[in-house]
Amino acid sequence: MVTIDDYDAACADLLQQLVDRQLISTCEETGALAPTLRSIYLKAVWDKGAIALGRCGDGDLALIDGLVSDKMLSYCGKLFAPDEAAYLDYMFNDASFPNSQGLRNRYDHAHTPIADPGAASIRTDYYRMLTLLVAITLKINDELSSSTGRGYLENFVDWPYYDESVLGLFKTYCKEA
Repeated sequence: MVTIDDYDAACADLLQQLVDRQLISTCEETGALAPTLRSIYLKAVWDKGAIALGRCGDGDLALIDGLVSDKMLSYCGKLFAPDEAAYLDYMFNDASFPNSQGLRNRYDHAHTPIADPGAASIRTDYYRMLTLLVAITLKINDELSSSTGRGYLENFVDWPYYDESVLGLFKTYCKEA
């Protein structure tokens, strides 16, 4: 249990600003400092880089709207949040990061001949690229599902591998051959 009095007097004004901004609260009986939901959301954005609003309830959205109106957070209307875009840039391109993976540049431009196409490094790059493409596909699917209200598991349609007309054509072809 830490109180404002436990800090140096120079910190009292800063702590009072946090209380005024509703980022920490003080217990009326003990004076103990505690984080508020606003600060918990700020920490979540700090840790994860973004919050998916589609999964938040109405109370949470109102709290986030308050943080946005106080200019502590901002909305991003793009498919990828800035941290996600930076990560994809790190994985695909050589331009922004000196130590990037540069998967697209390495294989798209074919800078050097590949001595051993079965090398472990190529296999590792393949799995990284495949993982990234699946993640991008899931992100696009999530955005389409949330904007259209369709595409979730309750709307899932297990499409057949072939159409009945194709099967009939195949049977006719087999009889003639």
